[in-house]
Amino acid sequence: MAVALPPGVPVHLENNVNCAALAELHEGAARGRDTFGYLRIGVGIGLGIVVGGRVLRGANGAAGELARLPYPWTDGREPRHEALEEYLGARALLRRAAEIWGEDDGPCPRTTDRLLALAAKGSAPARAVLDRHAVDVGRLAAAVIAVLDPGLVVLGGSTGADPRLLPGVRAEVERLSWPTEVVSSTVGDLGTVVGAARLAVARGVQTVTEAARTED
Repeated sequence: MAVALPPGVPVHLENNVNCAALAELHEGAARGRDTFGYLRIGVGIGLGIVVGGRVLRGANGAAGELARLPYPWTDGREPRHEALEEYLGARALLRRAAEIWGEDDGPCPRTTDRLLALAAKGSAPARAVLDRHAVDVGRLAAAVIAVLDPGLVVLGGSTGADPRLLPGVRAEVERLSWPTEVVSSTVGDLGTVVGAARLAVARGVQTVTEAARTED
């Protein structure tokens, strides 16, 4: 998509996970906390890292790109490019549901929203798939905690923010890591937009302030 802007208008690029992390910092589950990790689980995976109230971007702007973590990491199997995202993403979640879905279980869900809704209604296969997903997300969260020691992990994304995952994620983090608070996102689907708006305002103020100093 191309956007036409007048000459001289500054442009700042930021990824959606970092924007959502900013939304959690200012208006969501991380209010009052200046250091935390925002773990997004949905179609793909990603991590927004906030340290001292600022998003950590890394030397190449790629901090938090969890899809690049080596996976699988076991004897006899070579890690593949973005294989972890492929394993934890929405497509794999629905594929695992299809593998265990029985004829007596009704129509197999074709979207994660439908899978989550069925789990909420007590569907045994849907709950089994989500329970397993919670364990996997919990293991990823434990890896994040081991590296960052953020004190707080906020779970976001189309599946990650669902409250049904929270107990399983917390249990796996407790089993594998030191005590760390794990909570669900409270800004929801608007997180990226809210964070981008805050970032735009902050950048605008910075631009105007720097211009005023130059004129002085």
